[in-house]
Amino acid sequence: MSLLSLNNDDNTPGIPKQMIQISHTKEDDLLQVLLDAAQKTVSGVCQVAFVESGESTTFTEDLDGGKLNLWPANLPIASITSIYDIDGEDYVDTSDYTHNGVRIFDPDEAVWGSGLERYRVVYVAGYTASTLPAQYKTLILKVFSHMYHNRDAALPDSLMSSMQLHALGQRGIG
Repeated sequence: MSLLSLNNDDNTPGIPKQMIQISHTKEDDLLQVLLDAAQKTVSGVCQVAFVESGESTTFTEDLDGGKLNLWPANLPIASITSIYDIDGEDYVDTSDYTHNGVRIFDPDEAVWGSGLERYRVVYVAGYTASTLPAQYKTLILKVFSHMYHNRDAALPDSLMSSMQLHALGQRGIG
């Protein structure tokens, strides 16, 4: 199920159907598949989590140390439940880290201890229907529209490049 609805509660066309100018329900199964695929495409390329339920989801990841930041794959970070130092076999004190929604860092700018997959991070992340920013909603709708109108064609390189640049900008890299 997508964060965007094909039909409104009163069964009038929702925003995705309005985007492609369809008012009937004959193609709803196909449209739902395309809408779900568009959402997964944007989520993967932009490296953000879209969660279907009313709340963000808990994720567990083993992240590399040796840098100023730990970079979880699912964004935005809502909260951090725990960070376990696998090499040191101990939990990291909560006063030793914070986050800005995208990265986890030491407020004193200390480098995390070195090691591949050294830190097991349990955190809550993701956008829900009520917290989904307009730029992601628009991007999902654009990919959905493209998929509908070009059902037999692949995504153009320009669209993929645009999404990748957007993802880099969200992470503060671009």
